[in-house]
Amino acid sequence: MAKNAFRQALEEAIEQRHSAVHPWSEAWHSGKLNRYLLGEWVKQHYHYVSHFSEWLAAVYAQCPHEDVQTFLLENIAEEDGFVGSGDFPAVRHANLLLDFAGHCGVALDDVLNAQVNGELMAETLGLQSWCYRQTTRPFVEALSGLLIGLESQVPVIYSKTTPPLLEKYGFTEEEVTFF
Repeated sequence: MAKNAFRQALEEAIEQRHSAVHPWSEAWHSGKLNRYLLGEWVKQHYHYVSHFSEWLAAVYAQCPHEDVQTFLLENIAEEDGFVGSGDFPAVRHANLLLDFAGHCGVALDDVLNAQVNGELMAETLGLQSWCYRQTTRPFVEALSGLLIGLESQVPVIYSKTTPPLLEKYGFTEEEVTFF
């Protein structure tokens, strides 16, 4: 199926600034980080991941297309651990990230309370705000931003950053289930 011009333009915009080539991802991939820094990353990432299903639910609420609503409900159910997919267990994705934090040596309360304790970076707060703002846009724009703009990057990022977790940082396969 040929991609329409809008989808093609979105994908080209993503490629120009893909997170997989961000200096942080490059440092991660090359083994320049340590478990402490990975744990600090979890503190930030959790406060994005843990809200993703809420943002999708807000878009679902305004979506007039049954097939898109079904897709969104399936995505929400998977994110929140109501169903699994493939080899992925039926566990809330954010909880798997919390498990990884523990393997990095970060206490659960430190991750959960990072926002209350003023530890979230401006970039994390900006991403939260942007995602929330997306939910108030017309559903096509909201889904384009949340799913194509953000979520479509995840497989490429994790395919690049997961092998070093095993090979360079010494985590076990079980410890990196989130990825």
